[in-house]
Amino acid sequence: MDVDCEQCKEVETWWGYFRHLVDHLISKVNVHSCHENTYAMGKCQGRFPRATFEATTVDPETGHIDMKKREPWINTFTPLLTYLLRCNTDVMLLRSGTAIKAVLIYVSDYITKPSLKMHGFFNVIKSVFQRNKDMLDPSS
Repeated sequence: MDVDCEQCKEVETWWGYFRHLVDHLISKVNVHSCHENTYAMGKCQGRFPRATFEATTVDPETGHIDMKKREPWINTFTPLLTYLLRCNTDVMLLRSGTAIKAVLIYVSDYITKPSLKMHGFFNVIKSVFQRNKDMLDPSS
């Protein structure tokens, strides 16, 4: 980086903000903890803790990809999606038929839930923002 370049300094400052905000969001929304509604019959419904991998590897026989992941209690994520959406994204590679079927079943179950009235929906959003004000301001 050119120390006299103002644009370079601005870009570096922005990347610092980006990294700080993503780290803050990951610690707030991607760390799993079991609750009584997510832990049944001695087993976590979210499949935690998850396997960890020191490096990304590809099985040459099957083509299966294990992404580098060092934290067993954090969902897989991408920094860009976390920054843009500011929520738990639980990123998944959809390279197998089984993974695609699992996502389709999840989405179809989710969208066929009984309708939530619009005022109820907005009350839920309002309460989430009120409980999580610090997610919107990483300096807090």
